[in-house]
This record gives sequence, C-alpha cells and structure tokens, in this order.
Amino acid sequence: MLDNADRQHELVLKAISALLGKAGLAYHYETRLKNGVPVQMAVRDADIVWDVVSTPTEWRYRIIADETKAAKLTTPDFQKQIKAAVSNAEATLVQDGSAFWVCIPKARAEIRDVEWRQAWELGPGVPAGCVLLGINSTGGQLALDMTRAENWACMVIGMPGSGKTTLMQTMALSVLSSQHSVMLCDPEHAGGRPLESLWPLSGHPLVWGHGLYSGHDDVAWALGQIIASAWHGLDADLYLVLDEVPQLTRDPRIRDALNTIAMQGRKRRLHLIMGAQHIIADDVPGATSRNAPVRIVGRVSDRNTAYLATGRADTGAERLAGRGDMLAVTGADLVRFKGAYIPEAELRQIMERYRPRLATRPRVAPVAPELVAMPVGLGGGGHGAGGSDPIPTPDEWLADIRDYYREHGQLPIAYWLRQRYHVGAVRAERILSQARDSIDHGL
Repeated sequence: MLDNADRQHELVLKAISALLGKAGLAYHYETRLKNGVPVQMAVRDADIVWDVVSTPTEWRYRIIADETKAAKLTTPDFQKQIKAAVSNAEATLVQDGSAFWVCIPKARAEIRDVEWRQAWELGPGVPAGCVLLGINSTGGQLALDMTRAENWACMVIGMPGSGKTTLMQTMALSVLSSQHSVMLCDPEHAGGRPLESLWPLSGHPLVWGHGLYSGHDDVAWALGQIIASAWHGLDADLYLVLDEVPQLTRDPRIRDALNTIAMQGRKRRLHLIMGAQHIIADDVPGATSRNAPVRIVGRVSDRNTAYLATGRADTGAERLAGRGDMLAVTGADLVRFKGAYIPEAELRQIMERYRPRLATRPRVAPVAPELVAMPVGLGGGGHGAGGSDPIPTPDEWLADIRDYYREHGQLPIAYWLRQRYHVGAVRAERILSQARDSIDHGL
C-alpha cells in the first residue's frame, strides 16, 4: 500500500511521462525489417526512471534521454511545460551529462536539519582555508574556499528565522577547527538568546583578542589594530566574522575601517564574513558590499530584496523555506544548499570547555619616554631597553596557557602565543617563561 508521499511521487512521475509523450520526445517511429517485411516500430528516445532521489532541499525525478532530444528538453518552453505538468511554479529541469533531473523544492516541513559534524564527515575533511557551509542539493559536502581571490570575502544575508547567524556559527567553528584565528564581533550577543549569537565561541583559544567584540568603541579599536597588524604583515590568515554589519556601520569609524579592509584586505591575508538581515546602500558601505564577491542568502522578505541580496534577478530567494535553506552565489554559479548548524548541546559543551567572554582592550602600563616609539604587540620583537617588558602579562593570558598545559600535557609553542595574542617573538618567549614559572610554583 502506498502512503500519501508515495502517491504524490507516483503522480509526478506519471505527469512527467505523459508530458514526454505529448511533446513528442518519448519515442519516434522507424521502418525496420521484421521477417523480411518492412514494419513501423517505436524507438524510445526519452523515458522517466521510476525512482525518486531525496536531497536536503528538493525531490529529484530522473529523465534519461537520447542526445538527439537533449536540445529540446533544455528549451525555455519545455521548462514552462514541466512547471505546468507537475503543478509547481518552482520546479526546474537541470542537465547532468546524459541525464536530466526534474527538481521540485521540498515543503518546509520536509527539509531536515543538518548538523555541522554530519556535513563535516561527508568528506575527508574541510581543507585549511575553506569554510564549511552545509550540504548541497545532491547530498554532498559544500564548503567555500576563501583562499581563492574571488572568494576572499562574503556576506551572509537573511531575515530572522532564515538561519543566517546559525550558519555564521558553523563557518566560524569550521575556521577554528582548521587552526586559523578568527575575530568575532556581534553587537546583539546580549539580546537574551546568547546561543543564537557568536557568543558561545568567544572563549576558544584561537579567537583573536581572546573574546567577543560587541560595543562600537571596542569594535572600532579592534579593527584599527587588525589593519595596523595586517599592513605590517601577518604570519597567517585572519578571518573576521562580524554579524549585524548594518548596525555596526552606523559608526563612521567602523564604516571606514571595513571599507579599508574590503578594498585592500585580500592582499593582507584578511578574510571577511559579514552578516546582515538585509542589504541596502544606506546600511552597508558601497565599497564593502561591492568587494564581497560571495553572497550567501537565506529567506528574504520580497523579490526586490532578493535581487539586492544576490545581485541577480529571479533567484527565488524570497521563496526559500528558512531554517538554513539557502543560496550561495559565487561568480556565475548559483547553488542551493542546506546550511549546517551546531546543536545546542554541543554549543553548551564548547561554552563549558572554553568560557565565553567579551574582549577587552589591553591595559598598557606607563612607559619611559624613550620607549613610546617602540612597537607594542603588533608583531615587533623588542620591548624596551635593557630587555625590560613595559607591558605586564594579563592574568587571563597566563590562565589560558595553564588551561592549555592541563589539556595537552605540555606548554604551547611561542608561535601559538604570537597568533593568539598578536605579540612579537621576544615577548612570546617571556610570557612562556612566566607561565612555566607559575606552573612550577603551582599557581
């Protein structure tokens, strides 16, 4: 006995098969000899495969066609006939080699959520420099290679409920899991729902500035420090993950800093991942939006907003189901996918392991006049005459190193400190020495 879903699939398959026959694509007649007598025989050209493929976001029905009929199957007129035959205006016909697929988007209730580990384990791993997005329409892993010049920056756009911030959590965690540093910024982390923000990841050891930046003054200061460091030369790529960018760019200091990074950051080993509920000229600076070549778009309110978000007409972003049902626009490619999410239980485990915190500006102790011109914490090596260190090591840094020692059974290398705290090689060695002393004395 067929259930309702099976009956629906059977109706769709019959409708496609009937359309092939009606359009004259199913078969043609040839005269062949049978027992020495010429006979008109039907030769099959195109046929439906009586099987249904389920992907995270759509149902797929396969058509096998002779190459002589391929051109007719791809015409706009036949595309319209497919929509009418299956009674779905969003149905599409896509070609994959000699096979054709009638793709019908799933209803919202049919779309299953995809955990980030499930998506991660679909491949041999996500290569360094790539950012995990989720699962594509064929059920394969989808990742964005941000090491490529055309993908170095992206915007994630979607209204509440689209899965925008959830996807940004996944993107940030995948970068951290690849041992790259991430700067986190979320002005709305304290809105009463901390798990639905970047806050749970803010205590990770590889988070730049050892915390989440939230206030406009702190964000402006941090971006200034990053620009200064990058222009002196970074040892490794740094990923900037900023949610609610329209709210941030009301501050002219942040607006100018993002414009600078957007125009020149690609050459300085910086990568931008920016989130916004919508994108209009007054909210996101023109230079910033124009220099973000990748657009990841969730459900938006209307067709005009979909055009502004994707930069293309008729993408259907306004008809997406929400909850991670998204489009990725990269160059000439438009890919629909299901964004991966981090389960709440795992977010809580991360928060227990790495205590979330807000980033704070380092407090610099008074220094002698002759030391003022020396570089501080931006990759320089020296810190004062006679080997003295004018900047005291924050207790939080020493606590982080002790946590690392308890977890790994050994102290981190100096390069780990340089990456995490953005200090020079000399100061990193001094901090390690202080941490070693504190561990030896049981502090």
